[in-house]
Amino acid sequence: MNDDDWRDIEFGRPLPPPRPSADPDPDPDPLTRSWPAPSGTGAWARPPVGEPAPFGGPGTERPPVEPPADGGTVTFGAVDMTRAPAESPYAGGPADPAEPDPAVPGHGPFPEASGEGPAAEVPAPGRRSRRAARRKEPALGGALQAFGRFAGHRYGAAALILLAAAALYGVAEVSRPGPAPAHLGENVPVDAAVAVCPDAAKAEITVASTGRGEGEAVVRDTVGKVMTTLDAPGTVWTTTKAQTAKRTGPLVVEASGAHAAGLAAVQTGQEKKGLTGARCSAPGTDHWFVTPGPGEGTVDLHLANADDIPATVDIHAISDEGGLATTDGKSLEVPGGASRVVRIGRSVDGLGTVAAGTGVLALRVTATTGRVAAAVRADLGGRGVDWVPATAGPSRELVLPGVPPGGGRRTLYVGAPGEADARVRINVITEDGVFAPEGRDTLDIPADTVMTLDLETSLGGRAAAVVLTSDRELVAGLQAGGEEVSYGAAAEPLAAGATVADARKGSTLLLTAPRDAAVVRVTPLGRSGPEAGQEVRLAAGRTVEVPVDAAAVRIEPLPGSGPVHGARWRTVKSGGSRTATLLVLGPAPERLRLPAVGGSLTAVLPGPDGP
Repeated sequence: MNDDDWRDIEFGRPLPPPRPSADPDPDPDPLTRSWPAPSGTGAWARPPVGEPAPFGGPGTERPPVEPPADGGTVTFGAVDMTRAPAESPYAGGPADPAEPDPAVPGHGPFPEASGEGPAAEVPAPGRRSRRAARRKEPALGGALQAFGRFAGHRYGAAALILLAAAALYGVAEVSRPGPAPAHLGENVPVDAAVAVCPDAAKAEITVASTGRGEGEAVVRDTVGKVMTTLDAPGTVWTTTKAQTAKRTGPLVVEASGAHAAGLAAVQTGQEKKGLTGARCSAPGTDHWFVTPGPGEGTVDLHLANADDIPATVDIHAISDEGGLATTDGKSLEVPGGASRVVRIGRSVDGLGTVAAGTGVLALRVTATTGRVAAAVRADLGGRGVDWVPATAGPSRELVLPGVPPGGGRRTLYVGAPGEADARVRINVITEDGVFAPEGRDTLDIPADTVMTLDLETSLGGRAAAVVLTSDRELVAGLQAGGEEVSYGAAAEPLAAGATVADARKGSTLLLTAPRDAAVVRVTPLGRSGPEAGQEVRLAAGRTVEVPVDAAAVRIEPLPGSGPVHGARWRTVKSGGSRTATLLVLGPAPERLRLPAVGGSLTAVLPGPDGP
């Protein structure tokens, strides 16, 4: 049989009649004829009586099958074929197999060979020609046959796989839901805020907010014992001496609702060595301080955990002597609702003896689990004591606002954390404009080192801000000495506004517009709410002094204003001298801008279209 015959058997179609042999058949009787074996090496034995003759092996001729006398059909390709009627020569049994007459058309093993002329091309009765069979087949059968032939081609299977994949992709593309409507972002009111004051012992705590509506602020210690509850948003509250006379340790201000908008808290203390002040800070996981080292006086790190879960803290430092390679100061535990004081350079937790003789330090406090509020207190003995504000994290451009006016030392601290040296360009911004300190417009800092620069001569007693730019990331701080010591730090611009708690008599706002012109509104806040404010205009590259006298002050940049950085400088007469403290301002937003979101991970994953 040829390939078409095998495909006909596979698809269950009737086979066409066999072609006549070129040589005459000497033995036309199928019961006595010897049939070639499938292998072509032997002969088939005569089949037993009552069994059909074998046929169909590869390389053999198929024996003819007579149509049944009763009009039945014979199905090929099945396991068990319908047997011929009793009178058929294939049935055997009692029927007498008559001698086939080759002259009779349709009789004998090869009927088509028995005819003459055109009769040889006519199919046997009951059969159809291959062309007629294909013409009369149902459409489904023809499609299946075409599919089978296509799949049998050596490239057919690959083409079918590609076709199926394309179909699936098309269905998925059509059925995929449309993009979710993007959330374009919006401004929403701040409705929760926390501030932690480092040590309330004999200190005055001032709390101010600017919200309107319902809300409250709870003032408590870290374990949850409530001192008072404030239920009037947009007002200012200050502790009494009796409330803090016997209290030690930190205080937590926890605000919700309208009381959280514009929340700020300040701790102010009057000590024998002078006036101290600290902005109560929010808990976090990463804090930087640039401070005098233990070689200059006592440096204490205050850690407070206002949450219920414990926190673990690591301390790293670089100094004027280089990086401090030590395993001390690691994995410090601060239980939930607890606080602790770490003495830098005087304990194992405080970096050990390796930090004991340093003159200046850049401290990094990292919470590896949980979060903490951190503050540094530097006591330089006879030169005074004050709290060191947290500084902005490492950056290639830093702005240090609030260099106070007046005489005394003005010392700049600049550190280069990392493995590369830094070249720093220094500019000073005063009310007269921007200039570089004479002879010190650049400063080369070795890697992992903090250096100092004296600005007293360059400033000449004027209020100023310092701008640092470098090819490497920097951290920076400031020490102002005169009648008393105070500290400054690099700060972020007040884009979302700032609230100055405790702006009483003797307070001055030091505002700087480092690049573009700026306009801000300064609004005093009283015990009963806001009062009439004023607009303050700053030319580009200028620092201005704005005297204030109020329980608190709100600073708001107006639309179109350039960036503004600021600090509050406060001096108080104490006996025959004046004491002072510097408070670096940070953002205290009333509203927050929610980021735009959509139905895509590019909102949170880095990439060409992501953040």
